[in-house]
Amino acid sequence: MLPGPWVVLCVAAGTAVAKALRRMSPRKAVFNTAKDTIVAMAAVAAFAFADLAPVTAPVPERASLLAYLLLLGAAAVIYAALDALTVTWAIALSSRTPWRQVFLRDIEMSAVVRVADLAIAGATVALFMVDPLLLAATPLAVVATFLTQRHRLYLREERHAWQRLAESTDALSSVGVDTVLHTALRGAADLFPDLEIEVELRNGAPRILRGSRAGVAYDGDPSLAPPASGPTIEVPLEGDPETEGTLGALRLRFRVEARLSDREQYMLMTFAAELSTAIRNASAYTEVSRLADQNAHDATHDALTDLPNRRQLNERATALLGRPDRGTVALLLLDLDHFKEVNDTLGHDAGDQVLLEVAERLREVAGDALVARLGGDEFAVLFGGLRSSGTASRRARSVLESLRTPMELGGVHISLHTSAGLAVASGSTDPGELLRRADVAMYQSKDTGRQVAVYARSKDSADLGRLSLAGELPRAVEDREFTVGFQPIVDLASGEAIGAEALTHWQHPDHGHLAPSTFLGLVERSGLLAPFTAAVLDQALAAAASWHAEGFDLPVAVNLSPRSLADPSLPKAVLSALDSSGVSPHRLTLELTETTALGRLEVISRGVNVLREAGVRIALDDFGTGESSLSAVFHVPVDQLKIDRAFVAELDTSRKARAVVCSTIELGRRLDLALVAEGVEEPQQRQTLWELGCGAGQGKLFGWPPQSSEALLERLRTGTDGIPGALAARLHADATVVRLPRQTSRTEQAVGGSPDGASDTVPEGTDSPIYRPA
Repeated sequence: MLPGPWVVLCVAAGTAVAKALRRMSPRKAVFNTAKDTIVAMAAVAAFAFADLAPVTAPVPERASLLAYLLLLGAAAVIYAALDALTVTWAIALSSRTPWRQVFLRDIEMSAVVRVADLAIAGATVALFMVDPLLLAATPLAVVATFLTQRHRLYLREERHAWQRLAESTDALSSVGVDTVLHTALRGAADLFPDLEIEVELRNGAPRILRGSRAGVAYDGDPSLAPPASGPTIEVPLEGDPETEGTLGALRLRFRVEARLSDREQYMLMTFAAELSTAIRNASAYTEVSRLADQNAHDATHDALTDLPNRRQLNERATALLGRPDRGTVALLLLDLDHFKEVNDTLGHDAGDQVLLEVAERLREVAGDALVARLGGDEFAVLFGGLRSSGTASRRARSVLESLRTPMELGGVHISLHTSAGLAVASGSTDPGELLRRADVAMYQSKDTGRQVAVYARSKDSADLGRLSLAGELPRAVEDREFTVGFQPIVDLASGEAIGAEALTHWQHPDHGHLAPSTFLGLVERSGLLAPFTAAVLDQALAAAASWHAEGFDLPVAVNLSPRSLADPSLPKAVLSALDSSGVSPHRLTLELTETTALGRLEVISRGVNVLREAGVRIALDDFGTGESSLSAVFHVPVDQLKIDRAFVAELDTSRKARAVVCSTIELGRRLDLALVAEGVEEPQQRQTLWELGCGAGQGKLFGWPPQSSEALLERLRTGTDGIPGALAARLHADATVVRLPRQTSRTEQAVGGSPDGASDTVPEGTDSPIYRPA
């Protein structure tokens, strides 16, 4: 339409004005203007080469329409090729995307535009050659084509943009914070290819991730990050406003001053919101995984020493024993002798330090063996792959030798003494049996005083008979094979029965009468303790009810297992049994040992208090045998003390035993507690106990072995010396008891006792029992 120079000038001017109106950055405007000018010059060169005059030249100088159309096609191809080459090359360099990928991405739309441009150009030439006035329609066609193509480009770009946003946000669904951050960097770089992306994380360990489509430029501590320059758009990454606040920030950094379109701003905000959610989810998953790992570790390790615990020892032993190439497998079980003295003397913190030192020494010397803490001061070392049992013994001795060196604790040198048992696995030994054998050997070590004992079957008191009994327990409980016998508790002065203690035995259909020592441990470990206790309690209360119906108001005493005391449902079960039997609560006494009471004080105190408030009496059995008898009386609310039979047996031969009995009686008086002496077998013991102030006793002198409730009832009916209910003659048959008030002398007040050192001093204000001939 125009001469070549005019074409070049028009293209250059038009492009420059268009870019200026769009407020394009100067660098992009110059590039586009230069590019369009160069490709226009190339297209014009095609016309100059063909030496065709413009279609606006005089008619004689014009070529045919076909020649113009063919030359337009050639010029369009040259224009399109150079334009695609320069534009594709520039975009590929700027976005760091392969040239081929950029070219193929836009080839479809570009081809449509080129064809439309060529069609408009051909139509314009044809219309001019027909009638120049027809050119008035050309601008309308150009505008219509432009608007159509722009709308298509807009829709295409919108579709691609949202697809990229969806792909980028979907990729954020990861389970690790690190993966989320790197994925976010790549996703943001795809959405904004010409910009530098920066993700800052402030929660936890501060971190900055910076990069572009070319990759990560920096990943690390924000304080060490290289300085960044250029205009920046920042969007905060919001966390939970109640607990987290702002997680960090997402930043887009431009090389020159620029701004985002409305769609790009919306995409940025959407991407930032999805990134915040992904970071929170990944952080939560990381924390859950950490807790799961910690719980898994805690489940198999000791909390204090971090050694493997019994569970991991069992798992490792199972795996080791199941290997065909296991070699000789042995288990060394050891505990620290007199460790309780360390806790009592230096405190539990010092005891923990001792355990930590022992654990560390065992780790160092054990090598590839597994060291485990089973609880308290008990440790185990599992050896595997040994050549022989002799090797196991040598390894065990080297382990124990490492503990012989004294340790210093708070300026005190402590020498550790251990008792250890070694068990070597046989062909079919399972982990439970191996541990049992090592335990048996360890107690053999304690009994013999040797540092380590090797398990020997000939010295193992446990046998298959006990295992067989354990398997029969459910049947025994269901068939009521556990029966209760009663040992009377007698007033030492009058000989009258004032109570009875229920003693359980197993009437086995094959083995006959089995003593409690044979089966009580099996019952406690079987899970049948609750129904067993209920059966014993029901029989004891039924006996008490039958005696009461015959006119003998005898309370009944029942021993409780330590594990029963730890059962929170015990008070309810006891009260329910009392209600069912019709026996008054004050006629039931529950006996517990002082060692059990102290060891489980926090657990049993609530249940004991509930029972005492209901009227049930509590007795402290075997008093004086524990290490903290006075502490037991102080901490445990009891109504009765039972003097252990060991002291009663030596009452007349041992000054120490007599002193313990006297002090116990005096303690009972001071605290207003009932007193019962166990193991009274001789009349002289009865006489001495009464003279010392103990009012009641039980033992062979008054009835042994334990009798059924019916047999005891018959004895009560028959009585002694014509007195029903009396199971022994009166201590002084020809005397009567009168009570006389007694005043404490000044000497007694000064020394806290009688001048002659008698131990039966009665506090001032009480009456003294005096016997007068009848």
